[in-house]
Amino acid sequence: TANASGTATGNFAGIRLSGATLQTSGQGDILVDGTGGDDPTSGPIYGVFLSASSQIRSTAAGASAGTITLRGAGGNGTGGDVGVQVANSSRIQSVDGDITIQGTGGDGTGWYSHGVFIAFIDSITSTGTGANAAAITIEGTGGIASTYNAGVYLQGTGTDITSAGGDITINGTGGGNGTGNRNMGIIGHGIESIRSTGGGDIALTGTGGNGTGEDHGIYLFGSTTDVTANSGMITLTGSASNLFDITIQDGAQIVGGNQWFIGDSIDLRVGNPVINAGTGSATFRQRTNGTAIRIGGADGVGTMALDDLEFGRITAGTINVGNGNTGGITINTPITRSAATNLNLTTGSDTDVTFSGSGSLNSAGGNVTLFTPSTGTGAITSGTAVTDIATGAGWLSMTAGSGGIGASRNPITMATTTIYTDTQSSGADQFLFEADIVNIGGLNAGWFGVIELDGGEFDLGTTTIYDNTDIVVESGATLDVNGASDRFRSLTVKSGGLVKGTGVVDNIGGNITIENGATLSPGQSPGVVGFIGSFSIAGDYIVEIDGGTGAGAVNGHDRVNVTGTVSIDPNTAILTVDGSDLTAGELAANTSLVILSNDGTDAVTGNFAGLLEGTYLSTSLGGLPDQLFRIAYTGGDGNDVALIATGLTATSNVYLDGSGNLVVEDILGGSTSDRLRITRSGGNFIIEDTAGNALGTLIPGATQTGPSRIVVPEGLVSGGLIVNTLGGNDTVTLGDLGTLAGNLVIDGGTGQDRIYHGGDVVLSGAGFADYAAEGIKFEVNSSLETGSGAITLTATGATGNLPGLWINGTSLTSGSGDISLSGDGGSTGNYNDGIRIISDTATGTPSSITTGGSISMIGLAGAGANSDGIEIANTTISSTGAGTSITLDGAGGTGGSYGRGIQLYNSDLSTASGAIDITGVGGRTGSSNYGVILYAGSTVTAGGDGTLDISGYGGDGASLNVGIDFAAGSSASAVNGAMTLIGVGGDGTSNQNRGIMLHARSTLSATGTGSISLYGTGDGSGTNNGGVALDGAIIDTVSGRILLNGGGSQNGTHYNEGVDLFHGAKVTSASGDIVLEGTSYGRGRYNRGVMVQSSTVKTTAGLIDITGTGSASATLNYNQGIMLQGSTVSAGGLLTLLGFGGDGTSYNHGLQIHSSKLTGGAGLDFTGTALGGTSGSWNCGVYVSTRTFLTGLSGSNSITGIGGGGVDKNHGIYGTSDTTLTNVEIGDFDGTLGAGPNSDDETGSLFPL
Repeated sequence: TANASGTATGNFAGIRLSGATLQTSGQGDILVDGTGGDDPTSGPIYGVFLSASSQIRSTAAGASAGTITLRGAGGNGTGGDVGVQVANSSRIQSVDGDITIQGTGGDGTGWYSHGVFIAFIDSITSTGTGANAAAITIEGTGGIASTYNAGVYLQGTGTDITSAGGDITINGTGGGNGTGNRNMGIIGHGIESIRSTGGGDIALTGTGGNGTGEDHGIYLFGSTTDVTANSGMITLTGSASNLFDITIQDGAQIVGGNQWFIGDSIDLRVGNPVINAGTGSATFRQRTNGTAIRIGGADGVGTMALDDLEFGRITAGTINVGNGNTGGITINTPITRSAATNLNLTTGSDTDVTFSGSGSLNSAGGNVTLFTPSTGTGAITSGTAVTDIATGAGWLSMTAGSGGIGASRNPITMATTTIYTDTQSSGADQFLFEADIVNIGGLNAGWFGVIELDGGEFDLGTTTIYDNTDIVVESGATLDVNGASDRFRSLTVKSGGLVKGTGVVDNIGGNITIENGATLSPGQSPGVVGFIGSFSIAGDYIVEIDGGTGAGAVNGHDRVNVTGTVSIDPNTAILTVDGSDLTAGELAANTSLVILSNDGTDAVTGNFAGLLEGTYLSTSLGGLPDQLFRIAYTGGDGNDVALIATGLTATSNVYLDGSGNLVVEDILGGSTSDRLRITRSGGNFIIEDTAGNALGTLIPGATQTGPSRIVVPEGLVSGGLIVNTLGGNDTVTLGDLGTLAGNLVIDGGTGQDRIYHGGDVVLSGAGFADYAAEGIKFEVNSSLETGSGAITLTATGATGNLPGLWINGTSLTSGSGDISLSGDGGSTGNYNDGIRIISDTATGTPSSITTGGSISMIGLAGAGANSDGIEIANTTISSTGAGTSITLDGAGGTGGSYGRGIQLYNSDLSTASGAIDITGVGGRTGSSNYGVILYAGSTVTAGGDGTLDISGYGGDGASLNVGIDFAAGSSASAVNGAMTLIGVGGDGTSNQNRGIMLHARSTLSATGTGSISLYGTGDGSGTNNGGVALDGAIIDTVSGRILLNGGGSQNGTHYNEGVDLFHGAKVTSASGDIVLEGTSYGRGRYNRGVMVQSSTVKTTAGLIDITGTGSASATLNYNQGIMLQGSTVSAGGLLTLLGFGGDGTSYNHGLQIHSSKLTGGAGLDFTGTALGGTSGSWNCGVYVSTRTFLTGLSGSNSITGIGGGGVDKNHGIYGTSDTTLTNVEIGDFDGTLGAGPNSDDETGSLFPL
C-alpha cells in the first residue's frame, strides 16, 4: 500500500512494478494498493502501474488459496491519471484465488484518466476448473478529466483475459466533467479475447459517463476483439446518457454460450460485428421497464431498435426479443433469417405486438412465438405485407389479450406448418390467413371467442380446439378435419369456404352450419364430417347375416333405415358382422347387402371405426374371422351403407389376445403356405400376406385395406407380437416394429419355414423374444433388444443351401436377459453353417451380441465344404453381468474341407466376471476342419473370477485338422479364473493335425491369480502332428501355474512332438510355476517329447518342471526326450528337467541342451535317460553343447545322465568346454555309460581327463 491517504505531492505512481514478480503459493493474499501523487503541472500519475512483463501469481489451489487484488487511484495531474494500468506484456495469473482489479481515474483536468487501463498485456488468467476456480473481477470508474475517461479500457492484440472455470465480471463507469466526450463505461479496442473456456459466465456492465457525446455504456470494436464462452452465459448490460447503451462494431465478436444484450439502445450496424450463439440463444431486451422495441428503423428516445441488417449479424438457434416488461414490439421492416432460427417476441401486459407497413418475420424454418399476456389488453395486429410471418418447416404460436389476434378484413397472414393460438383469458377474437396449408396444433379463443379462418387450408387433425370456441370458415379458406375427433361450440362455413376430411366434429349443442355456396368434401368417400341428422352412432352396431329371409331380417341380413341425416363416429362406432349362420359360397361375389339405409340424397357422414370406404371386414364364425366383405358408404341408392361379398375366406387370423398381444395365426392348420410380412409404420401395425392369401380380423378399430393387408393402430396393442403359422412351408418377415410392451414369439410350426428379421425391435421390461423355424436370418442394420427378457432363436435345420441361423450386420441386445442361439445348417451344397454371425459383406456393418445375462450357442453345420458349426466374424459378443457366462458348442459339416466346429474371425468374446466355455468339433472329411480356430486378431476374455475353457477336436480327413488353432494376433485372457485348453487333432491321413497350435503373436494370459493349462493330443499319419505347438506365441501369468501337456500322434511319422516351442515363443510367469509335459509317439525321426527352440520359458519366482518322452515307436534318429536349442529356460525356484529318449538309431538323447541358457534359482535337477536301439550311436542320457550356460545354486544341483543302447558313444553325459557353469560344479554331474564301445559315464571337453 502506498500513499493511502492520497495527500502526498509530486509526480509519482502510488506503486509501480517494472519487470517484477509477486507470487503467493499458499493462503497468503496479494494486495497492491496505490494512490498517485498530487502534481497539477505534470502527468500521467498512476495509482498502480504494472509494466515490462511484470507478473503477479497465485499458484495455490482450494478454497483458501491466496487472492490477488490490485486497487489504484490515479493522481491529480495533467492527464493520463489512470487508477490501475497493466501493460507491456505483464501477466496476472491465479488458480483458485480470486483476481480483483479496481481502479479510479484521477482528478486531473486533462484527458485519458481511465479507472482501469489494460493494454498490450500477456494475459490475466484464471486456470482453476473446480468449484473454487478463481473469478476475475475488473471494476473501474473514470476520472473527472474532460475527455476519454473510460471506466475500463481494454486495448491491444495481445490482451487476453481468460478463465478456465471461474466467472469473468467487468464493470465500468465512465467519468468526465460534462465538457468532453468518449467517456465510456467499457471499451474493448482490438483486444485478443475475453474467454471462458469452461462453464464460467461472462458479464460486462458498462455505464457511460458525463460528456457531450459518444459516451457509450459498452463499446467493443476491432476485428480481433473476441468475447467467447464455452458453456457459460454471456451478458452485456449497457447504459449511456447519449448515443448507444451497447455498441459492437468493426468485426468484434461475441461467440458461444447463451447470450444476453440488455440496453435501451443497441448498435450492431457498423463494420460487420459477429454475434454467434451457435445453437444457443441470443436475447435482446430493454434495460428500462416500459421501453418499447422496434424491429426496423433506428433507436430513439424510449425505443430500442434492431433492423434486418443487425438481425443478420446474429447467429443463434433462438433469438429472444423483449420480456414481460417490454413496452410493446413493432415490426416495421422485413426480417429474413438466412438459417432456421427460433424467434420469440415477448411484451408486457397491456402492450401490443404490431406488424406495421411492410414489416414481417421469416424464420427460415425456425419456430416463431409472439406473446403478449392473454390476461391483459394486448393485441397482435397485421400490417400490409403479403405475409406477416413465415416459418417454413417451423411452427407459429401467438398469445394475445383482449385486443385479439388480427382484425376483421385484416387478419394475421402466415406461412407455417403448425399454428397455436391463445386468447382464452379474454375470449378475444382471432383472424387468421394461411398462405398454403397449416396444421392446427391448438386454437383457443376462450369463452364464446370466434376464430375466423380467412384464407388458406387449416388441417385440424387430432388437435383440440377449446370447447366454447366458434369457428368461422370464410370464402377462400379450407378447414380439413381429416382424422379429427374435435369438439368446439359451433362451426360456420361461409360461401366460398370448404370443409373436408374424414374426421368427426362434436358440436356440443351448437350448430354446424354449411351456408349457401360453402362446400363439404368428406375425404375417403364419404368423409367423416358430422351433420346435425336424424341418426348418430358412436357405439357398437352388430349385424347378423344368415343368407336367408328369417324374421327381423331383410333378405337375410340386419338393416337400419334412417330418415334424416346420418352421422357415424369414426373413433368409437364399431361394426361387428356375425356370420355364424352363413355358409361358404352362400353369397355370390359382389352381392350387395345394405345394412344402413339413409333416406334422401344427403351423403352419410363419418364411418365405422377402421372401416373406410372400400375397406374389408370379416364375418365372425366361432370367434374367428371367416368370410370377407367390402364396405360401401355409397351403396344402395347412392348414400347407404352396404356390405359387398367378395367370395374370399380368411386363411390367417389377426387378433388381440387377453394380454393385449397382437397375434397372427394360421386358421386352416397348414393347408396354405403363408408369406407374412409384419411392419410398423405411421402409428400402425401392418400385416400382409405377399402371396395373396386372404387375411381376416375382428379387431375393433383395425382396418383391412385389401384382402391380404390389415392395418392395426398401435394404440390398440398393449402387449407384444405372436405369430404361429402352423403347417405349410411358411415365411415370416419382420420390419421395424418399434417398442413392444410384451413378448415377440414367432413359431413356424411344421414344414420348411423361414423367419427374416429385417427391422428394429425393442421389447420393454421383461418381454422376451422366441423364434423357431427351420431357417432364421437377421438382415443388415436390423436389431433386437430386450430389457430383462431372454432372446431365444432356434433354427432346426433347413432343406436347401443356407445357414440355419444367420445374423448379418445385426445387433442383439438385452439388459439382463439370457441370449440362446441354436442353428442347424442346410442339407445341400456348401457354406451351410449351423450359426453364422458376421458383418454385412456389402456395407461392412458389424454384428454385436450384448447382454447382462448369459449367452449360449449351439451350432451344427450341414452338408458340404466351408460349413462351420458356428462362424463368428467381425462381431462383438459380451456378457456384462456379474457371473454371467458365454457358452459356444459347434460341430463342423459332414463333407469337404473347412468344416470348422467354431470359427472366430476379427471378433471379441468377453464376460465381466463369468465363465466362458467353448467346444468345437471339426467336420468329418477333407482338410482344415479345425475344432476351434481364432484368427484376424480375435479375442476371448473372461473377466473377474470367470474361468475360460476351450475344447477343440479336429475333424477327420487329411491335413490341418487342428483341435485348437490361434492364428497370428489372436488372444485369450482371464483374470483370476483358470484357463484350460484341451485340443485333439483330427484323425487325418496327412500332416499338421495338431492338438493345439498357437501362431506368432497369439497370446494366452492371466492377469490376476488365474492359471493356464493346455492339454493337446496330435493325430494323423503324416508329419507335424504334435500335441501342443507354440510358433512364436506368448503364454503369461502373474501368479498362476502354467501347464503344457502334449502328446504327439501315435500314427505319425516325423516331427510329432508332444510339446513344441519355436520361433521365439514365450512361456512366462511372475511367480507361478511352469510345467511342460510332452510325449511323442511318432514312428520316424524328430519325434521329441518336448522341443524348445529359439524360445523362452521363464518364471521369476516359481519353479519350472519339464518332462519329455521321445517316441518309443520311432525307428530313426533325433527322438530326444527333451531338446532345448537356442532358448532360455529360467526359474526363480528349482529347475527340473526329466527326459527319456525315444527308440530308433542315433542321437535319441534323454536330454539335449544346445546353445541355451538355463537358470535355477533354487538349483538344477536334470535327469536324462537314453533309450535308443541296438544299431545306432550317440544315444546319450544328457548331451550339453555349443555355448550353453548353466546357472544353479551351489550344493543344490544334480545332473544325471544314463546312456542308451547302440553300437558306440552312448555316453551317460556328454558336454563341451564352451559350456559356462555358474554355481554348478563338475561334481554335480553323474553319468552312467550306455551300451557299446567308446561309451563313457561323463565325457567331452567339459570334463577334465
